[in-house]
Amino acid sequence: MKYLLTTLMLAATLASGAAASAGAAAPGSALDIPFRKFVLRNGLTLIVHEDHKAPIVAVNIWYHVGSKNERPGKTGFAHLFEHLMFNGSEHFDDDYFKAMEKVGASGLNGTTSEDRTNYFEDAPKEALDFLLWMESDRMGHLLGVVTQAKLDEQRGVVQNEKRQHENQPYAIANEMIAKSTYPAGHPYSWTVIGSMEDLAAASLEDVKEWFRKYYGAANATLVVAGDVNPDEVLKKVELYFGDIPSGPSLSRHEAWIARRTGEQRAVAQDRVPQARLYKVWNMPQYGSPETDYLNLASDILASGKSSRLYKRLVYDEQIASSVSAYVGEREIAGHFTIVATARPGVALAKLEKAIDEELARFLSKGPTADELARVKTQSEASFIRSLERIGGIHGKSDTLAMNQVYLGRPDAWKEMLERVRGATSREVRDAARHWLSDGAYVLEILPLADYQTAKTGADRSKLPVPTIEPKVGFPKLERATLSNGLKVVLAERHNVPIVELALMVDAGYAADQSFQPGTAKLAMNMLDEGTRSRNAIQISDDLDRLGASLSTGSDLDTSFVSMSALKQHLAPSLDLFADVIRNPTFPEADFQRLQKLQLDGIKREKVEPNSMALRVLPGLLYGPGHAYSAPLTGSGTEESTGRITRADAVKFHDTWFVPNNATLVVVGDTTMADIKPRLEQLFSGWKPGSVPAKNLSTVKPLDKPVVYLIDRPGAQQSAILVGEVAPPKSNPQETAIDVMNDILGGTFTSRLNMNLREDKHWSYGVRSSLLDARGPRPFFVVAPVQSDKTSQAMTEILKELQGITSTNPVAGEELAKIQKERTLKLAGAWETGGAVANSISRMIRFDLPADYYDTYAARVLALRQSDVHAAAQSVVHPDKRVWVIVGDRVKIEPAIRKLDLGEVRLIDADGNPKPL
Repeated sequence: MKYLLTTLMLAATLASGAAASAGAAAPGSALDIPFRKFVLRNGLTLIVHEDHKAPIVAVNIWYHVGSKNERPGKTGFAHLFEHLMFNGSEHFDDDYFKAMEKVGASGLNGTTSEDRTNYFEDAPKEALDFLLWMESDRMGHLLGVVTQAKLDEQRGVVQNEKRQHENQPYAIANEMIAKSTYPAGHPYSWTVIGSMEDLAAASLEDVKEWFRKYYGAANATLVVAGDVNPDEVLKKVELYFGDIPSGPSLSRHEAWIARRTGEQRAVAQDRVPQARLYKVWNMPQYGSPETDYLNLASDILASGKSSRLYKRLVYDEQIASSVSAYVGEREIAGHFTIVATARPGVALAKLEKAIDEELARFLSKGPTADELARVKTQSEASFIRSLERIGGIHGKSDTLAMNQVYLGRPDAWKEMLERVRGATSREVRDAARHWLSDGAYVLEILPLADYQTAKTGADRSKLPVPTIEPKVGFPKLERATLSNGLKVVLAERHNVPIVELALMVDAGYAADQSFQPGTAKLAMNMLDEGTRSRNAIQISDDLDRLGASLSTGSDLDTSFVSMSALKQHLAPSLDLFADVIRNPTFPEADFQRLQKLQLDGIKREKVEPNSMALRVLPGLLYGPGHAYSAPLTGSGTEESTGRITRADAVKFHDTWFVPNNATLVVVGDTTMADIKPRLEQLFSGWKPGSVPAKNLSTVKPLDKPVVYLIDRPGAQQSAILVGEVAPPKSNPQETAIDVMNDILGGTFTSRLNMNLREDKHWSYGVRSSLLDARGPRPFFVVAPVQSDKTSQAMTEILKELQGITSTNPVAGEELAKIQKERTLKLAGAWETGGAVANSISRMIRFDLPADYYDTYAARVLALRQSDVHAAAQSVVHPDKRVWVIVGDRVKIEPAIRKLDLGEVRLIDADGNPKPL
């Protein structure tokens, strides 16, 4: 159970135009999300939550309408209308994102599910009136500006979103599961995004009728959370929303589980490297006690290394690359799903047999007391972490809204929490027996057969007539240095009882220069596979019992070990943290298992369009010998990863993991007086040492552009990547470079995205990115576009790159917009401990001054157009770029060659040349 979501028990009492009620803590629970609830005379439900830790406010509005309110032949309307809601209202007829940039709104988005459509944003608290004005204007004053042109524009965007999704490996499973697990006509028997045919047929009157029917005030729940006063919020909401019509009376779907009997099976093929198995059962809806018990059952089966399915399939028998089990909670029914990806060469029948045996054992005896205690702690720890954020997906405002909309009670999460806390092994077993003993839908996704077409065929110049014969915003930092040279940076945060720790080691993928490419990734993945006192299963179980989480990994420049610990278990959590850092044993059997999984991952990277391009780009930009020339995923190549030995992983750790080459970032509910003595004791035996230098030398730009083409037969989209090498992150122009990139392609309203997505409708989204790095860093544009617009999209990208450097320099309005957006967002930038830790880590990684964030706003606001223009000229060189195109060569190559952008070279997914 990833999040304990919410419901509400309080009846409304009418009071001077609004009904009001308040949330109270449930008996026996120390956790709370205090709120006040009001119902306006027009039926709008308002929920207000106070959280004064940061000067920000979150606005989250849920309309009780989703794809289940559609009907066959009219699918995709809920999601299509979500897009239209961002295209302007009668009193602000422009892109919604442009308005929100004026007040530094962040976390701005909208989402659609089977059951609801929601819109949310965070902003400085002073912007509350602005946010309410905007949300009320599109609720009450929209239809006057919904035009055929806007419908056609967003229809194209949504169709490209659907193409982009369907272009991903295993994507065919979603629609097959929806159609096969529910009877025809059931409101969950089609996908949220709908069919291409229905989207194409949607008329202007259809979408206007959808708004009239479902976007009335009485069908909406508005949550305002943050640094606010409830009574003041109520007055503002009555002002902005009180005159909006309630909307028609609506019928509601009752629970319709559509329980199945017998087993139903299907087999499909896709362009995937490994076979995958899905087992799906229909089960009760969100809020049902049995759903809470089934959530626990799914975690026992497949959450953590000691979970039954993971331990047997991935860890012990190594017949699967991955396995998961989860509950899909929806308003009128749910799904219990087990997904397992077979290792290469392993038959799905063998995988399914092992899954069935483990499931049968679970249904027979139920969970052990230790298993149940572990997943209960995991569940509660996940929920506690969600309390840190007021807005966004799974933040506190989302929790209150979800339970009000689905169950009529914003605080029903307390009831669910108590149910999970009190769940017995018998209750979990009985729920699993009742719903998982029969009625499985089993789907096998198999790799597409590797058919070959002959190079020559029959003579078709004449009929072959035969002779007929009978044939066939930033906190104060404290710094300290331990006696062994380990630097410690602390930011105190006492709003939730959590402590975040991140050990940063100056290594990263660049350190692979002294090893085989892929070593850093594999070595860091091995750290939690065993220490001198714990094996991998014991580490996983200890983390679960402590309610802690541990992660390891690398970026280009650094390797890190991170932990999130509950304050009440800080001492044993720190002991485990230090043990993993200092005493990894790199067990041979686990090394071989993870090496195989990394090789499996490389195979998957080589079939996903964007990652295919990102794998080959560094080698084309940097050339051999540079520390950044390996694939950006850090996984190396199949050849290099196959050569890595356990001794290499040990050597990587011994070489780079020395205290004088590391910094420990601590954020959360502790003090330096408390944490430093603990760290001195735990790391007292860790000795300093010397480390090798990494080659981060300057890279000579290309003399002329080159176009590399990777063939992906049958692709519906082409992935376009165009890149070059930019200055390091730490450079005098960095602020201007960041602002320039935002204008070019770093935001939703950037030139590239507005051109190819909003104006042309050729893509679901286009971005330009500057990958942070200490050395010369990659700067690239990523554009997934429909196949028949590949060459045209390349022309438009080149036009934008040339424009920002010469023919169309940054305008004053563009600069002012980004200056406002970047500075106003700072108020909520460090709402969570994790966000603070990430920012401190950036300061350390790039040796930024102590006042970097304190003076950031002033540096941004001081920028002039000439500064940004100079930044563009220093970074963007359209005539010296590398193009990497992944797509169906037969469809796109001729038009690409006609562009004459440079020499066209055919390469494979490893970047090796192929004959044309």
